[in-house]
Amino acid sequence: MQIVESNPEYEIVLESFVKKRPRSKSQKRTRDDTDPGAEDRPTKHKEIWCDTLKTGNIPVSQLKIGVIGIGNIGRVIAGKLVKTGHTVNVWNRTAQKSIALRKDLDHNIKLTIHDTPQSLLLNSDTIFICISDDNELKIFFQNNFNMHDPEENTLQDKGMIIMTSMGPEAAKDIKDMIEKKGGRYLETLIQRSSLDNNRFILLAAGDEELFQSIESCAKAFSTSSVFLGDAGNACIVYLVLQLIKGVWLAGLIEGFHLAERCGVSSKDFEKIFRDTLLCNNYMKARVGHVVFIITA
Repeated sequence: MQIVESNPEYEIVLESFVKKRPRSKSQKRTRDDTDPGAEDRPTKHKEIWCDTLKTGNIPVSQLKIGVIGIGNIGRVIAGKLVKTGHTVNVWNRTAQKSIALRKDLDHNIKLTIHDTPQSLLLNSDTIFICISDDNELKIFFQNNFNMHDPEENTLQDKGMIIMTSMGPEAAKDIKDMIEKKGGRYLETLIQRSSLDNNRFILLAAGDEELFQSIESCAKAFSTSSVFLGDAGNACIVYLVLQLIKGVWLAGLIEGFHLAERCGVSSKDFEKIFRDTLLCNNYMKARVGHVVFIITA
């Protein structure tokens, strides 16, 4: 077979189909060599069930809500909770972010800034923890909530809502850590909504009663909320969605590079791309950055 490099004088023509050679028995994949029927069995899927919070007019929760970590996500959540009438306590490692949030909310009396996580814990029923890394999350719990003392139930009856992106095994470790201290665990991961880019879709797993108790909170910042069963399940769904987004972005970058190599400028291709169905909200927010990088 002659390999023809990219050349305008040549074209690729499919001349014929060739029947695939059968694999030898030694080449066949088997799930279990000791079980001859294993190959015919369907793959066992993880049991994940979904439930959504009810919509419509939901009364504002009388629970005192805590938000730890006033970064990009924590700031949005705390702000929307205050604006919808919830009583909110906040703490951040650097107080300036909490102060800036209070200023943006016109010093709303529903918002209270705490000097320590311990103070926030004492004055809150349910706490959203917005820490980005699961290792930092573990260190935070160990340093602030007496996790090493086996006899002290520091988190007794507290609802701990973890918004950290992590693997399912790490999620189960955090759940065990919280429950050993008397607390209740709910993981909640968020994705931007296709209906309203300033609001989220909430993916939750863990304590179902805790999930039901935050319905007015979820309504404040999300267009829909989905309960996915046991701890770790929401993390799995979130990671799959992140993988899909990564593949889309890689395809976008490769597509622009290919257009450039074929003589179509990035600016011209951007105009074409923006008019297609492919340019959804996620792509639209990133295509400008891709063009900037390629043309820089």
